[in-house]
Amino acid sequence: MSTAWQFYPQQPTDPIHNPISGEFFSTEAVRNVTEALIREGIQNTLDAREKKADGSRQPANVRIFLSDTADALPSNRARRWFDTLWPHVMAAGNGLRNQPADDEACPFLVFEDFGTIGLTGNPEQYEVDDGIANHFLNFFRAEGHSDKGEQDRGSWGVGKTVFPRASRISSYIGFTVRSDDNKQLLLGRSILKYHRHNGKSYKSDGYFGVQRSDDFMLPTDDPATLAEFRSDFQIKRQGESGLSIVVPWYEINGDDGMSRDKVIEAVLSGFFYPILMGHLSVTIATPGEEIALDADSMVSTVESIGGSLALKLLPIINLAEWAQTRTDVEFHSLIAPPVDGAQTW
Repeated sequence: MSTAWQFYPQQPTDPIHNPISGEFFSTEAVRNVTEALIREGIQNTLDAREKKADGSRQPANVRIFLSDTADALPSNRARRWFDTLWPHVMAAGNGLRNQPADDEACPFLVFEDFGTIGLTGNPEQYEVDDGIANHFLNFFRAEGHSDKGEQDRGSWGVGKTVFPRASRISSYIGFTVRSDDNKQLLLGRSILKYHRHNGKSYKSDGYFGVQRSDDFMLPTDDPATLAEFRSDFQIKRQGESGLSIVVPWYEINGDDGMSRDKVIEAVLSGFFYPILMGHLSVTIATPGEEIALDADSMVSTVESIGGSLALKLLPIINLAEWAQTRTDVEFHSLIAPPVDGAQTW
């Protein structure tokens, strides 16, 4: 069956809903969109790492590719993926402020993780089933809900909104290979405001996939479509479990513009410690260059970058390295303060 974008008409019983979760990532809480995307994306990666037999987690690798204008998807190929979305992208009052023209090439960002479990769970489920985790549901169809526990890094269920937040058409497409059943599934989501098109009112959320007889949008597992997607967006994933996310028309210029240097700084500032500990490695790629950040190369990479980034990070990294080599007897624990009163000298 063919894939297309589908928005649902507003029903009389539906409240008018304009999503606000993306605003959490456009305030003083984060310095820029790059920082928000890297932080939330890698937090989810670390939480989704596959488990070893002893219950500990496998190391994970993240690949971030920025096409820039050099490898932007030509407009005729972009129409293959977004043509049926375009009437909603151009609708008045949809909340977009900087839509691309329909003949504009599509710069895209790819965020892929490896060594992770992928989006497991029933892809046809549309409501929360307490006690049964469904990562596919949570990523594509839920806001403000998560199956993560208190020990996980992100548990509010709004982190995924950084991906449409980084897109000039507020949309993303996710391709997952699941560790439990090896299924390969692709689904897209667009988060606009309540809007009108051709005299009809539409809800804020649209999906890219295969439309079921009751209009419910299902992911596609068509091998030809998946191969086309991997080729067009330079996806490295083949059969490895994990998640690959494409952000189309990411912002290149301005305060929200994403660049290689901004990505490197966000990765190092937020995740130098799991990289140093060997829990994480990150590859940052552009059309002409690829940088690998791992436990062996991180310090030399920071030193080669130099400047304010090195001045800020090298002392912290050196401290973390020093702490990592200390034995237990070299650490001193402070006596806990009283729980029933204020501390005194």
